[in-house]
Amino acid sequence: MYYRILVLLVAILSSATCYADAPLPARLGLDSEQSRQLNVIEAVYRRDFAALRQTFNRESRALRRARLSNDAAEIQRLSDLTEGLREQLKAMRMAQDQRIAALLRPEQQAKFVAYVEERQQMLGASRDERLFER
Repeated sequence: MYYRILVLLVAILSSATCYADAPLPARLGLDSEQSRQLNVIEAVYRRDFAALRQTFNRESRALRRARLSNDAAEIQRLSDLTEGLREQLKAMRMAQDQRIAALLRPEQQAKFVAYVEERQQMLGASRDERLFER
């Protein structure tokens, strides 16, 4: 009996699409043209953001290794580099948010502002938002 319930739960959970929250088009009440434009914006930024985040992560790991080896010159160099990358990522996120906000109607913009604030308050849910803490 326990096995059947477990199998049923796994089947239900694996067949459902799970979101931490509603997808942005539904959450903001976007029409089809706005959704299409949002997808284009997100696709461009997702690719560029992921590439820059990968560089940031690689340099952050190097910084941790430099700290472990107590290499002051390398620590300074990598600290400056990772801080610059962090600022680039933050600027990229802000530019994406501005482009999204530009395609919204006033009532949708208010919902988007609430979404951005919620995204910034997520604890542990968004690894990208943790990048901007400092």
